Amino acid sequence: MNLHHQWAEAPVFEMGVGQSKFVFDMYYDHMIMRGEFTNLNLHDLTGYPQTHDPETYKLDPIKGVSIDNIGTVPKREIMGLRSDQESLVIFELELYNPGCVLEEPEKDSDLRLIIDGVRLIYI
Repeated sequence: MNLHHQWAEAPVFEMGVGQSKFVFDMYYDHMIMRGEFTNLNLHDLTGYPQTHDPETYKLDPIKGVSIDNIGTVPKREIMGLRSDQESLVIFELELYNPGCVLEEPEKDSDLRLIIDGVRLIYI
């Protein structure tokens, strides 16, 4: 999966996932989304620290980066597998509607995240 910048259509990141599982429960006053990803990896496609100029693509699509030439963009790993073990990312997101009894003051959502066997690379 590739994410592109909305107005410049320049690539931002690429994500790879082994297996995934999603559950969506909708109630009258809140929603719950749960999910799991195995072997998740993320690659930066912006060319950081020499980030691609989105204006270059808008003015000259041949010199810029588009979905057609995304394979030429150098990938920089942001998140990947730690050693040879399988990685696992589990999340649960609760979104509360106004007046929900589960809602806490000044809080309209709750995110729980469990990450195991993942290597993060800080840029």
